[in-house]
Amino acid sequence: MAAGLGSHASLAESLANGTVPAKANNFTQLQQHIDDLTKEKFELVRGLKEQQKMAAGLSEENLLLTEDFNRQVICTPVGRPRSDNAFRVLWQIESDKNTLFNKEKLRVQMKHS
Repeated sequence: MAAGLGSHASLAESLANGTVPAKANNFTQLQQHIDDLTKEKFELVRGLKEQQKMAAGLSEENLLLTEDFNRQVICTPVGRPRSDNAFRVLWQIESDKNTLFNKEKLRVQMKHS
């Protein structure tokens, strides 16, 4: 019983000294901070889930585009795989064609300047 009386006595002293309201104010501030952090956590989790959905969608789209590109580049129009040498030759022809086109375009621009 003495402990109970002691706690009541210390409570009375705290009230007299004005320290209990300060503790209550600190508790209120801590509770508000906890609430703010909890709200922020849920917002971050929601944002993370949205980003994960977007990343999954982009990853799937990238995979489909890559597969489509590989089918177009690696296979002939009738669907037969090209040999590596034939692929390199076709690539070089396309590159040379682009180089010639750019040189001709530059020549025409210089002529008209």
